[in-house]
Amino acid sequence: MLAKLERGCGVEFSVIGENGQPTHFRLAVIAEKSWYRDDREELSFGFVSDDNAWYSRGCYSGGVTGFGQDRIESMKEKGRVVTTDLDEIIKMGQAAEKAALDGEAQLEKEKELKVARINDLPRFFSTGSPVLDKYLIFKRMDASYNGARSRRIQGGDIRLVGIDKKDDEKNYTYIHPQDYKSRGGALQAKKFRSLLEQYGIETTPKGAKILLVDLLAKYNELKKMITEV
Repeated sequence: MLAKLERGCGVEFSVIGENGQPTHFRLAVIAEKSWYRDDREELSFGFVSDDNAWYSRGCYSGGVTGFGQDRIESMKEKGRVVTTDLDEIIKMGQAAEKAALDGEAQLEKEKELKVARINDLPRFFSTGSPVLDKYLIFKRMDASYNGARSRRIQGGDIRLVGIDKKDDEKNYTYIHPQDYKSRGGALQAKKFRSLLEQYGIETTPKGAKILLVDLLAKYNELKKMITEV
């Protein structure tokens, strides 16, 4: 990926070639085949000899003279030279930086808009079961986004709360499908039945399983709604 050239960036150097004479290399934009798709090229900086026959990634520090290059490749094997014109290279770097900044700004805007859409959704949702609705309710938590801290939207998740505690931000029971499933995928109705008892809901093991199936179906429906909003 190209970047804006900064003060101090090298643009040319010469090294002793195979014939014992100096070979001059100048900065170039190189187009190489993409590692991911054969029909695409990726641009990068490199150095090419004046006849465009040889390629080098750049010089290193060290050696008898303090710098040099011991790995020079054939340009035919590397790719093709897009340009060696310094003014054009500078403009390409500036354009790439602007495109990256514009893309970043667009991404920030899209995430902020999604946060707004999430927070515009209703605060509370039915559990999908008339029995559970007497005691429990799904609550949507507020979403937020701070690009300086994380690239992900925070919050906006669904929690299961008691009806009498629905406005209390500190008292909630977070239901997640994996909490009531074994590693093999079997529903843990007994564990869920214990949760129901905490809210005064009496039911049989079979009844707890039926309620759990309905609850998880509603939970997944709400999660999908938030993801796709």
